Amino acid sequence: MHVLRIQSQDAYPLRDQLLAPKGRSDYSRFDGDMDDKTFHLGAFIDKTLVSIASFYFNKHQDISAPYQYQIRGLATLPEYTNKGIASTLIKTAYPIITQNQATVLWCSTRINSVGFFINLGFRPIGGPYEVAEVGQHQLMFKTLP
Repeated sequence: MHVLRIQSQDAYPLRDQLLAPKGRSDYSRFDGDMDDKTFHLGAFIDKTLVSIASFYFNKHQDISAPYQYQIRGLATLPEYTNKGIASTLIKTAYPIITQNQATVLWCSTRINSVGFFINLGFRPIGGPYEVAEVGQHQLMFKTLP
């Protein structure tokens, strides 16, 4: 497996395939995709993009750290899940995030992914909440060294 920086448009097909609510063809583009401090990572196996994650310099109002990054669009092709690929993507981002002076990484994750983030050292904030067209989510964060 190779983890590389990718362009936002490289992530669009997997976002649409794996994350978009049914019938939403406009889901692949997120606000901030092209911002200067945003970066996107992709995991490749045999030259095939199998997992993606995007990281946005974005402060959440319920987290007090002044500089924060948000994970969005984390997705892995089903045949490659549970192989540590998504974890590797996130861990690869840590030094990039801290280079940008941020000390917190946060996400709004689907309820079925809470355990994944807990295993990476993330902690929940508050309780589950509903995201229209997508389902229940949980706000989670991790303080980086």
